[in-house]
Amino acid sequence: MVKAGKTIVMVTHDNDLARRATRSVIVSDGEIVDQYLAYRRRTQV
Repeated sequence: MVKAGKTIVMVTHDNDLARRATRSVIVSDGEIVDQYLAYRRRTQV
């Protein structure tokens, strides 16, 4: 999807669901307090 110029924005309080994202932005009181990129190694099946 990224190559096609598409983005999905998901808002959640569920940490298990948030771990599936490649980028997370932590917001508190309307301000960004932390952000990180999660790099996953793709495995071939």
